[in-house]
Amino acid sequence: MRALAMVHEDVPATPSAVREALSGNLCRCTGYEGIVKAICEGLEKLRHVEG
Repeated sequence: MRALAMVHEDVPATPSAVREALSGNLCRCTGYEGIVKAICEGLEKLRHVEG
């Protein structure tokens, strides 16, 4: 749900911006890098579809 909100909040599709937007929402343990990468890719794709 947070990732979809990032689309509407126009969070840049960069790892640092995604990490900032996710702060307080996720544990930064196993798999965190994969989550950030997936959200960055998703933001770009969803914006392309919506735009």
